Amino acid sequence: MGHYKAMLESFRCNQHTYIPEIVLLISHMSLLTSSPFHRWERASQVMIEKGKGQHIENLHIIQLCEADLNFILHIIWGKRLMRSALHHLDKAQFAIPGQTCHNAVLNKLLYLDLSRQTLTPGLMLDYDAKTAFDRVISSIANMACQRLGLPCIAGMFMHNLLHDMSFHVITAFGRSALTFSNCDDPTSVGHGILQGSSSACPIFIFSSDVCLSTYKNHSIGAKFIHPISGNIMSDSAVQFVDDTSQFTNSLGCGITDYVHDIRSNTDTLFSNAQSNITTWNDLIWISGGKLNPGKCYFYSFHPSYDHKRHRLSYRQLEPSTPLHLLDKDNQTQIRLEHCSPCNA
Repeated sequence: MGHYKAMLESFRCNQHTYIPEIVLLISHMSLLTSSPFHRWERASQVMIEKGKGQHIENLHIIQLCEADLNFILHIIWGKRLMRSALHHLDKAQFAIPGQTCHNAVLNKLLYLDLSRQTLTPGLMLDYDAKTAFDRVISSIANMACQRLGLPCIAGMFMHNLLHDMSFHVITAFGRSALTFSNCDDPTSVGHGILQGSSSACPIFIFSSDVCLSTYKNHSIGAKFIHPISGNIMSDSAVQFVDDTSQFTNSLGCGITDYVHDIRSNTDTLFSNAQSNITTWNDLIWISGGKLNPGKCYFYSFHPSYDHKRHRLSYRQLEPSTPLHLLDKDNQTQIRLEHCSPCNA
């Protein structure tokens, strides 16, 4: 935005105030007609390192668009729509104004701490979505945004922009001579959401919020009972952009006396966890996404008090049948890694 600010500053100094007004008027007409400028339909793809010293196969792809287009996307989706939708989003969303990734981590720590204090066996699942922004189906994301108040013309503007946009690829060797476009393959339903733009993260949050709300209504979460008041507190998930953690415990599964039949109760706990995995995997797939099995884990723990050592200890629970994730591309079951409760 630096060169745009410099241009507007020079206009102001020269008292040519009508030029910025004309630019804004034309941009407004483009939005009202859902017809992006031709220069807005050209972008560049850049591959950057995902963390310092990562190998070339872990490069992160982002799209760079025109600065004034990025500003408009920020105003519509990042500011106005986010402000109106903030009170309607699920409480498990933490990539929103007023929240940070630290709040999401603290929420996970609260679940573990309550499990420790109440000696409640539980299980936590960590998911990571594969190429999350690139797999979003723009039409579904558009409906999710309209559900929260996005005008139809703005949704159509974004759809036309993504459909007609052409991309150059920029590498260390320079800019590619040829381009590719989303409309090159009409059979492909996914347009992505222009990762790297100001609207990408808000659109992903609005789209995934539908999946998150549906999951919480159909899953088996974690429950805790206050020892004095008897009030029940429940929680089922924490999400920060495309990283999701989900909780369940014995009380949430309806088990009031876990130690009475440990083997049977453990199988019940893991059976409900497997049902939650299937539900979340299906919801992500329906919305155009896909889970990355290599970055999905689960932690199980049975906290108990060691009377000899006078301290709490954690025992890892072992399921009769390993938890698995169905790879939707080739319909194969992939076993999830069972991590130690000390790493949870």
